Amino acid sequence: MSNFPNLPPELLSRIVNHVATPPPPDPKRRSSSACAGQHVPDGPTYAGLSYANIALATSPAPDIASLRSLRLVSKTFEQLSTPVLFSVVRILPTTASAQRYTKILEELKLNRHVRKVVFQTRLHPDRRGVYRFRADRLESEEYTEPHAFFLAAMLKAAKFPNLTHAELIFTTQCGGSDWDSDTGPETQEFRFEVLSTFYAGLVEAKKLFNLSIKSLQNITPQALTGRASTTEEMAFKANFDVVMKRVTQLGLGITIEDYDAEPAHTLTMPEVHDFFAFELSEYWLKPFATQLEYLKIYGNEEVYWGFYPACDLPHFPALRTLILGDYSFTSEKHVKWILSHTDTLEELILDDAIIGVGVTIRETHVDITSQTVVYEKDYSSNPPGCQPKWRGRGSTSQYWRYSTRWHHLFKRFAQGLPKLKHLAINHSHWDERAYEHADALCSAVRFERYAGLDETVWHDFDGYDIDDFDPSEWQEHAQEGVRIQMEKPDCEEEDWQALNELLGELRRRR
Repeated sequence: MSNFPNLPPELLSRIVNHVATPPPPDPKRRSSSACAGQHVPDGPTYAGLSYANIALATSPAPDIASLRSLRLVSKTFEQLSTPVLFSVVRILPTTASAQRYTKILEELKLNRHVRKVVFQTRLHPDRRGVYRFRADRLESEEYTEPHAFFLAAMLKAAKFPNLTHAELIFTTQCGGSDWDSDTGPETQEFRFEVLSTFYAGLVEAKKLFNLSIKSLQNITPQALTGRASTTEEMAFKANFDVVMKRVTQLGLGITIEDYDAEPAHTLTMPEVHDFFAFELSEYWLKPFATQLEYLKIYGNEEVYWGFYPACDLPHFPALRTLILGDYSFTSEKHVKWILSHTDTLEELILDDAIIGVGVTIRETHVDITSQTVVYEKDYSSNPPGCQPKWRGRGSTSQYWRYSTRWHHLFKRFAQGLPKLKHLAINHSHWDERAYEHADALCSAVRFERYAGLDETVWHDFDGYDIDDFDPSEWQEHAQEGVRIQMEKPDCEEEDWQALNELLGELRRRR
């Protein structure tokens, strides 16, 4: 141990970085096929692209306990560990956390090391997981207005002189104002106050380029839609524009009001389609599309966005990293959109992405020739929404198959993305942790990579024995006389081989 300080500085720094990097949680195992449980031997993002290692905070926070222990080894390790130990500051909705944040902010020897601030509105933001299995509720969580000390801390964020990353984490549940309801305490008013304060505190953060919002509600504040009517809304819009024009790396984790008892109702909510089909692109992405080099978008476990709800994302001419969570491929246009970034894209991460091998959906909403849902602006709502178009047809359903498989996509990615150097595909099932650990995802072939849409509910093949699977279960909403055959694609070896070939090719490009 006494010889460690005599090592070259590069090796000492690597030791510190290794100690500081927490291992990602193991994915929850579900039933798997012969290939599904095997992880492909390919490193995560920070082991691949050099620019990501410099520009991104790939882990949500350093391993604090290990770093504190390392600092005790020697004076050299104390000096090397301190910048890493204080690189990320997370403030929780407690006075003790706010006091620690303020102490670091006021200490000149420490605040210059802070590169990332994380503001978390709840001690347990994944309310679905915490309260679904617990009868008791923490008193510290029973508040319906943001704490004054929490908002005050957010307004001071720009005082960290080297701040480059900022993240805001809401609770996963949203929609209502009644604490006893399923929607939780973070109403639209609560979220707007926190969101506007978050942006106000970052206006003077001149070095900021990475911004992340986790559990962003799928209802865009009216101030961003050109309908600001109050002084607070106009100030929010101005601050939003200033901050977002600096951002080159953007992460959005979308949460929606859902129905645990009846998931089929989730996709009948007009707000879901308004947001994914129009607002996400129009207000959050298009105005800043030309500058974004890194983009991460996650849905939640009830919604596989892309086909239904549809989401036509803009082209990003400078995009180098694309991370999609809970994305659905059901037509050629989804593939072409990714391949349109052939000149720039260097890494592609697909977490819980599916290929929809079959679709059953109402005829009134789809263009049968292109096999896509048709949307139109709904001016009967305020503000105008964007909903599946009523096409004047009957109430029968249409069914079609999508013949593309993952091994087809892997080959197209290899040919159509010549600058691609890193790809990861998996179904992490890490619940709320998936978004934070997306950059460290390792590849695996899993059952859940294929699914089928039955009107408003996606079904995968996980847990089914193919001999016991009854295709007639998919006929419930179909037109009488139309037999729906929905079977798990039998192409595990092809998918496995194509993925390994693609990753081998990408390693040669690095």
